[in-house]
Amino acid sequence: ARPDASPEEMTQIVHELRTHQIELQLQNEELRKAQEELAATRDQFVSLYDFAPVGYATVSGKGIVQQANLRLTEMLGVPRSQLVRHPLSAFVVAEDEESYHLYWRRMSHLEALTTCELRMKGPNGETFWAELTCVVDQSSAQGADAVFRCAISDITERKQAEDRLRAAEKRSRAWLEHSPVCTKIVDLDFNLEYMSSLGLKALKIDDSEQVYGKPYPFDFYPESFRDLM
Repeated sequence: ARPDASPEEMTQIVHELRTHQIELQLQNEELRKAQEELAATRDQFVSLYDFAPVGYATVSGKGIVQQANLRLTEMLGVPRSQLVRHPLSAFVVAEDEESYHLYWRRMSHLEALTTCELRMKGPNGETFWAELTCVVDQSSAQGADAVFRCAISDITERKQAEDRLRAAEKRSRAWLEHSPVCTKIVDLDFNLEYMSSLGLKALKIDDSEQVYGKPYPFDFYPESFRDLM
């Protein structure tokens, strides 16, 4: 304020200062609320990211892990410091490394989601089946500088169930094949999926692919085969 300002001018200056102070207080309050909301959103994201039921990783175009969530560190049995800045391939079982590298080269040229099933190293020297699903980050650069978002799921139980199912199917086929009567399997549309050697021999069919997938019964049954049906 000017030293020669009148009382009226001083009153006006004081009023303007108080108004400006109130505006600053309101702005500070809005900023504080915005920071609190941002912190809450960040905490929620961290919680969702770290404690998701599947492993998440951000991987460079050269296959180096840049970020990883806690779930992935639990699956691999290593602290985050031993995962970040290390190649993801280091955690792939040696027998599946070729499959991983083939997948990575193929995936690097695609923009759509692609998946790969392979075995990875878990805690205490154990291994587990993993489904790796990656997609390129559209906001990143291309080529070797690209960044990929990867989800890694433990599918060990599913693979074990598939193995049990295949083993049961193999046993069933063996039983059907050695049955003293003609045995066959059809789908819900009555298309033939399997016929024992006895039936194929009676029909004089050398190649089962000639009849598999075709409606059952066939139109060309010989009379001698009808008794086997």
